[in-house]
Amino acid sequence: MLDALTFDAGSTLTPDYMLMLDSRDITGNISDRLMSMTLTDNRGFEADQLDIELNDADGQVGLPVRGAVLTVYIGWKGFALVCKGKFTVDEVEHRGAPDVVTIRARSADFRGTLNSRREGSWHDTTLGAIVEAIASRNRLEASVAPSLAGIKIPHIDQSQESDAKFLTRLAERNGGEVSVKMGKL
Repeated sequence: MLDALTFDAGSTLTPDYMLMLDSRDITGNISDRLMSMTLTDNRGFEADQLDIELNDADGQVGLPVRGAVLTVYIGWKGFALVCKGKFTVDEVEHRGAPDVVTIRARSADFRGTLNSRREGSWHDTTLGAIVEAIASRNRLEASVAPSLAGIKIPHIDQSQESDAKFLTRLAERNGGEVSVKMGKL
């Protein structure tokens, strides 16, 4: 939990960030080139998105490869930065003049196994056990609120339904929300 920020009346808060590329701090390399950084935090099974625009007027910006992992921290100068997640580079676009590099990265790849249709039945189990099994087969870490994890599920079928749709249905029936953030389901 974060405590309230305290600062003098009339003082100016200045945004701050740190950007890691595959665990290497690249903030210093891009800070003079950063034109904009937009983080879209989506609910449910829509991936969060990070868009970064860099000035490349001198043609010296090194382009990250698709699949590279960006970790972004944001906050205010003089205060601790907050990790907002890991994002996999999905698109890199170079356009000009003036030359601008746009990097688009997403928090999860929902084109993969989470959206593959499956068949299955669950008997005499809990909501937490179902989430744990689905997270495991999708190479994610399960994270379920204790108040939801213990909910008894006598029987439920997953019939020609993706894990994403099945979990959304299960969450709606039991007063929960479902998403993938930082490798956790």
